[in-house]
Amino acid sequence: TNYYSINYDDITGLTNTVTSGSGEYSNKTIFIYRSADKQLRSPRFKKLISAVKDLERKVSDNNLDIEFCVTKNFVPYLLQVRKIILKNKINKLYNNKLDKELKKIEKKIIPKFKRDKKILGIKSIFGQMPDWNPIEMIGKHPNQLAYSLYSELITKKTWAAARKIMGYKDLSNFNLMTNFAGQPFIDVKLSFNSFLPKKLPKSIGEKIVNYSIDKLKLNPNYHDKIEFDISITNYSFDFEKKFKNMYGKILNNDEKNIFKNEIKKLTIKNVNISKYSTLKKALSDIEKLKNIQLSKKNYDISDLKKIILNCKKLGTLPFSILARHAFISRDFLTSLYNKKILSKNDIEIFLSSIYTITSEMLDDAKKFSKIEFLKKYGHLRPGTYDIESTRYDKLKKFNIKKKLSVKKKRKFYLDIKKRNRIE
Repeated sequence: TNYYSINYDDITGLTNTVTSGSGEYSNKTIFIYRSADKQLRSPRFKKLISAVKDLERKVSDNNLDIEFCVTKNFVPYLLQVRKIILKNKINKLYNNKLDKELKKIEKKIIPKFKRDKKILGIKSIFGQMPDWNPIEMIGKHPNQLAYSLYSELITKKTWAAARKIMGYKDLSNFNLMTNFAGQPFIDVKLSFNSFLPKKLPKSIGEKIVNYSIDKLKLNPNYHDKIEFDISITNYSFDFEKKFKNMYGKILNNDEKNIFKNEIKKLTIKNVNISKYSTLKKALSDIEKLKNIQLSKKNYDISDLKKIILNCKKLGTLPFSILARHAFISRDFLTSLYNKKILSKNDIEIFLSSIYTITSEMLDDAKKFSKIEFLKKYGHLRPGTYDIESTRYDKLKKFNIKKKLSVKKKRKFYLDIKKRNRIE
């Protein structure tokens, strides 16, 4: 094949975890393109690939299944080897095409890792699950239309516009998502910049962004939860302890107090619930969009630009603001639990007291006929941004399960003692 595929366990020191597939450390995999093995930086993989190439020369075959182990000093030992029988031989023309494509990708990636004076942070890191999580939203290999829609509606400008409105650093001129080999990636350095209060001094922001990127590199399991486990994006009741756990001693006392005051001001601004608040404005804009959609039943192609503009301005922008409010709210709940003011049961009851769109949809599925249900929800489709995916009301087979279990809405009561402690 074109790649060396290496499955390994570099934690337990056992020789049977990979072959048996058992254990949490048995599924690490690295793919190394044969023509690019000289670009490897890892000493252990350099030695291993060198040994593999030597073995391939000796047996005059490079389609091999090799079992090996490596000592602490990176000395590889061959345990056993057997030939892999390929069903079809790989066409050399395909190899040439792959070489060209990979070189194109390399040309695109290298500039992305260069420092941009307008962005804080020396290094860069890209991921498919952080922030606006394209893997979850459009999949690992989206078609071009789905990618383009998601980019236009969210990750090109809207994501940053929402955070700017809420008092975060302005990154309106930067596209959060980029495409490598047909796969969507988030520029996480932009995410870390966008979580900083807009008036935070650059010297402090630089330290936080650099530290956050290094921490994420060491903890790839945080890729889908950078807002909670890598960054402090809002003030919370357990701020002091959280800051110590999250950022350690990267800031001196004066810098820490400046950061604390700026993040506190940003949070107070956003928990304001006057009619001009970010929360009320977002909810009001969504109602405006709903009324526009209800008032116009038929659209033609000339309306397309206006539809997209309305969708961004009155749909995805307020949605982005509400999503950030949800992160702040969740952080408040977690901090109240950490301060031993709310119990896990309190939080569970509180969350169960909220009537969500999912609750409404499940309720409607039980009481509506199929025609009534599709009239309300038929415009939805599996894969929101993939408009080539068939809408529910166009599916030949669409059935509603009437026995779906709906969690009962629970009443949440905050006793005076807990209320006073929160105050």
